[in-house]
Amino acid sequence: MLGIIACAISCNFPVLAADEKLAPAESPSDESSSAAGKAEEKPEIVCTSPKGTFRIETVLTKAEDPADEYEQQYVVSTTDPNIREPLGEKYQAQSATYYVSPDEQWIFAQVHYGSGMGGARLYQRKKDFHFERVMDEKSIWKFFGKQALKGKKRPSDWGVEIVDFVAWSPDSARVHFSLRTGKRVTGKGSFGYYDWHAYYNVRSRKFELTDDLRALNRSAYVRPED
Repeated sequence: MLGIIACAISCNFPVLAADEKLAPAESPSDESSSAAGKAEEKPEIVCTSPKGTFRIETVLTKAEDPADEYEQQYVVSTTDPNIREPLGEKYQAQSATYYVSPDEQWIFAQVHYGSGMGGARLYQRKKDFHFERVMDEKSIWKFFGKQALKGKKRPSDWGVEIVDFVAWSPDSARVHFSLRTGKRVTGKGSFGYYDWHAYYNVRSRKFELTDDLRALNRSAYVRPED
């Protein structure tokens, strides 16, 4: 009905832990390289692009305060692993799932912030294996507010705020996503919007709603008595 299919490769990546061991004193140069070796985990492959030309890896770096490791993603050439570019900034305790567009020019990241909280980041390929972030969940929720809430603010007690990836269009022109926002009413159920759908057109840099999506979104609003 929606005329769109999923054309992405994705994978969750776990947060790994490593034990540190004391080592004897070394020369300044050796000490620096040794510290880097202890601080960083072995890269973990989290996603391979549809055409197989690159993969996304995550590297964990230990942190003392707070205790969560830093996560840094890299776009790595599959033909020459020495060629790699950072994907966005490093974060703590923010696992993500990555969806690469069929033409490999875009990466949609579905980010987990915590219980009932999830965002999104869209990256555009600029040159070779370098991608830059061009959109995040702030603009998504702004569009939702205009369309679904008619410009009104969401109630402050709505604790759920999640962006879900649905699919890339076959021509990589649009990314389809859905939203969940609302609250749980004890003994009655959910209240808010669940599975509210929209597109983001990467060519026009605008959000879009088709007649099919508008029809689908009519059932997105739920109340405890529904």
